Amino acid sequence: MSVASLFGASAPFMVTNMVLVEYVCSVPGFFRHMKRALGQAPGWPPGVDIPTLQALALWAPVLIVALSLLADLAIVRVDPRIRSGGRIAG
Repeated sequence: MSVASLFGASAPFMVTNMVLVEYVCSVPGFFRHMKRALGQAPGWPPGVDIPTLQALALWAPVLIVALSLLADLAIVRVDPRIRSGGRIAG
């Protein structure tokens, strides 16, 4: 149960670390698409791509909510106190 709780609580940190590792190690992904959408990438025409920026801005919160939901479902599945609906079994 504590592993699922830790997983749910650390979801925002995992997303942040993925973005930081990508930036530091120059792995193409989130930041490359963000720079391209802002018109700052070399070799791409200048201009702001609003739909891409909106999609990138929603990516992290959706991933965090999905990971937290999975952690909550795992806790409900594992912990008998939560499964019983708060009633004392016996």
